[in-house]
Amino acid sequence: MNELCPCCGRPLPSEPSNDLETEVAALRDAAAQMGVVVTWDDFVNEPGACRLAGYKRDTLRRQIEESRDLIPHKRRGNRRMYSLTALARFLNGA
Repeated sequence: MNELCPCCGRPLPSEPSNDLETEVAALRDAAAQMGVVVTWDDFVNEPGACRLAGYKRDTLRRQIEESRDLIPHKRRGNRRMYSLTALARFLNGA
């Protein structure tokens, strides 16, 4: 039986609602197994994104330098951060 949200009374999802959420959950699990830190808002740093994508450590940085940044990123201080959602979309070819 589905539990209900105490605020709005809607049923709480028991499973991810779509394939993208499933992929993000799989990336989150893989990150935990690899020791890659995932922030509270589901972002990983550049070396972590490379590990999750199966790339060499500097591949994403080189792509940006060559103006071929295929995965959207944002800067936090002096670091590039990649969302697990953008990474999952890229890995699925979307």
